[in-house]
Amino acid sequence: MQQKQQNNDPFGLFSTLLLAYKLKKNIFLISIIASLLFLLAFLMIDDQYTSSSVLKLRNQESSPAISSSPFGDLSAIARGDSFSMSSKQDIGYLHGLLNSRSFYSEKILSNKTILPMIIAFSSYDKANQINVYDNDLYNSEEEKWLGQYEQLNDQDFFNPLGVNSFYVFYDLLNYNFDKDTGLFTISVTHPSPIVAKDLLDTVVNSINIFMQEKQILEADKALNFLFQELEKNPPEQVQIGISSLIYKNLNKKMLASIDEESYFFEIIDQSFLPTAKSGPDRLFFTLIFFILIVLSQLILLAIYLAFKSDYAQFNSDR
Repeated sequence: MQQKQQNNDPFGLFSTLLLAYKLKKNIFLISIIASLLFLLAFLMIDDQYTSSSVLKLRNQESSPAISSSPFGDLSAIARGDSFSMSSKQDIGYLHGLLNSRSFYSEKILSNKTILPMIIAFSSYDKANQINVYDNDLYNSEEEKWLGQYEQLNDQDFFNPLGVNSFYVFYDLLNYNFDKDTGLFTISVTHPSPIVAKDLLDTVVNSINIFMQEKQILEADKALNFLFQELEKNPPEQVQIGISSLIYKNLNKKMLASIDEESYFFEIIDQSFLPTAKSGPDRLFFTLIFFILIVLSQLILLAIYLAFKSDYAQFNSDR
C-alpha cells in the first residue's frame, strides 16, 4: 500500500502539501514572526529621496565659413553662431568630469555646505525639515570641523579625508544619457531631500562654470597667439585666415561670457525638492520575504519527507 502511494506521488508533492496543511498554523506563525522581524529591521533603514534634472547639451551649430569680407564674420557673431562640437566628445568629457576627484575637490567642494552634507550628515528632521549633523565631526552652528576632521577647516580637500569623501558622493550620484533623444538625466538620492536637491544643483552649476571658464581660457590663448601672428604682417591670404579665426574665438568667448548659468547645459526639467520618498518600498520587500519564508518551509518539509521515506526504505531492506 505504501509502495503504491509512493508510485502515485513520485516527487512527494502530495505528501508535502498534506503535511503542510496539517502544520499550516505553525508555518503561518513562523512566516508572520519572521516577516515582522524583517520589517522591523527594514524600518531602521532611512527613507531615501531623489531629486533629478533633465538636461540637454547646448546644440552648437557649425562655425561660420571663412569670408573675404570682415563683415561676414562679424554678422555671424551677431547671429550667435557657434562652433561645431562632437556630442560624443562632450558626453565623454562630461563622464570624465563626474568621475574626476580633482573636479570634485576643486569645483564641487568649493561650495562649503556640500562636504558636511556628504560625510557629517546624521539624519533628517522631518518635523522641522532640517538636516542633523554628527556633533562629533561637525559643528553646524559655527560651520567648523571637529576632531580628526579639523584639517578640513583649511579648505584642504586634497587630503585623504576630503578625497575619500568622493566615493561617498559618487554613490549618491546617478546619471544617464539617452542617445535617441540626446537628453542627459542626472539625479541624486539621499536620506535628506534638502541634500538631494542642493547637491544636484551644485553638480550642474559646477559643470557649467567649469566649462565656461575652460572655453574662455582656450579662446584667450588662441586670441593672444593669433594677434601675435597678425603683427608679423603675413601675406594677405594668411591675414584673412587669421582674421576669420579671431572672429571665431571672439564668438566662442562671447557665448561663454554672456550665458553663465546654462552655457554647457540647456535645462529641460529643473531640479526639485522631493516631497515623497523614492525608497525603500518596505511593504513590497516584506511581502516578498513572507512568500520566500513560506516556500522555504515547504522545501524543508519536502526534504524532510524524502529523507524520512529513504530512511524507512533503508530499514525495510535490512
